[in-house]
Amino acid sequence: MKPTILGIETATDVCSAAVILGDRVWTRSLEGGRRHDAELLGMIDEVLRQSRQPRSGLAGVAVSSGPGSYTGLRIGVSVAKAIAEALSIPLISVPSLGAAALAGAEASPEDRIQPALLSAFPSRRGEVFAAAYRVGATDAEQVGDTLAGLPDFVLGALAEASIVPERVVGPAAARFDGLLPVTASACSAEAVARIGQVRLEAGDSVDAELFEPYYLKEFVAGVPTQSRFARLPF
Repeated sequence: MKPTILGIETATDVCSAAVILGDRVWTRSLEGGRRHDAELLGMIDEVLRQSRQPRSGLAGVAVSSGPGSYTGLRIGVSVAKAIAEALSIPLISVPSLGAAALAGAEASPEDRIQPALLSAFPSRRGEVFAAAYRVGATDAEQVGDTLAGLPDFVLGALAEASIVPERVVGPAAARFDGLLPVTASACSAEAVARIGQVRLEAGDSVDAELFEPYYLKEFVAGVPTQSRFARLPF
């Protein structure tokens, strides 16, 4: 049986948590506004309760690690690190764009056989974070670099690398309207957990104490040096 894993996704306006136990999935999500700090712990408790899975039964915790919202990523990663350290279980880093690619391919199954699927997240001033992926049943393999810029720039950079995506998915897919076929889809904790399972089985985890989110662009506003999630009751 595959390892039981908790998935956490907070990279966008959609905050979600999921537990995968065998072939069964329990998930909870909330869309609208950035209330991740107020909602995430309750979501985790709820999916654990629904799955009748004690925290001690978790084999690992997977977290969407960026790029994405600076504040959202800090919250999700802080909670995931606290859980991993408290339970002495592996922490698995899952690229946000990869999770969105897997979720988008589930929304449009024909994309699984395409050579490349472009996953896009919103950035500022109409720009996007984006990367191309080949998507399998439970994982997404990145093709080329992660890019940041306007949609035309992203497609030009991909073309220079001889990467021609067939479709664009993810929360910022609509910004490519008229440039590529679009499948709007949200990143999900279920997709994070599924990729996390694959990485956990491969022994691909990160140091919970040292790990930091992948912001891609530097955040300009001041932030507290210590997260209020540093000490959680796990």
